[in-house]
Amino acid sequence: MSNTVIVIPSKRKPPIITLSSYEIPEDLDVIIVTDPDVEHLHREFYEKDHRIRVFPGARGLGANKALCYNVAFECKFSYFFRMDDDLEPKTFISKDGRYPDLQEIIIRAANCLTDTNTTLVGFHNGANRSWMSEGYGRTYGLVHGGATFSISAPDGTKYIDPRLVRAEDVYRTCAHREERDGFVGRVKDIGFDKSKSTSIAGQSSVSTTPEQVMESMNIVLSRFPNMVTCDGTREIFGGKFEIANWRMRKGV
Repeated sequence: MSNTVIVIPSKRKPPIITLSSYEIPEDLDVIIVTDPDVEHLHREFYEKDHRIRVFPGARGLGANKALCYNVAFECKFSYFFRMDDDLEPKTFISKDGRYPDLQEIIIRAANCLTDTNTTLVGFHNGANRSWMSEGYGRTYGLVHGGATFSISAPDGTKYIDPRLVRAEDVYRTCAHREERDGFVGRVKDIGFDKSKSTSIAGQSSVSTTPEQVMESMNIVLSRFPNMVTCDGTREIFGGKFEIANWRMRKGV
């Protein structure tokens, strides 16, 4: 995996929770793309770890995550595995009940990208093993933003509008679908446990107003009118949380 790097965008102060939850594979490095307000803290915290590099990012969720593409490309990596900075242990679960390590997770995602001829790969959305399938597949469904494998690019704004404060994963999924006949890839037998997400639990590091959220929604809908709809909100996890009711459409 010499052409792949782990990229973690972050607005939080160190240490990165994800790096405490998952051991970095021996043959991979990590790039942290930080909000300018915490860049110096991350540089000081990780300065003695030669496998972790800290790069200056941008303010704002969309802008900083778009830069992940740029940084990976500028560092000569063809692919990157992007992870949220707050992933807890056992966020990933396989259909056979195991909790795979990061090495297995990234290898499976890379193989999926090649096998499905796509430019973005995600995992089964959820931890219910009875709903998981086997192997890899092409899908027009949402790739959850918590962990993704994708190509790098000299300009990440092709895949993420920097104005977004929410729904960047919806926008990104649609943008990558455009490149491959309306499809992205999915590892169908490894699930991503969304219930552990701090954003769902109301602990997002990004503060937003209802007006900003609505603006992000309109950006996505105006850019991809044939790929996605959003009709109000829906409850998840037994009514514990309420999220925007995004629905992917098959058309491109």
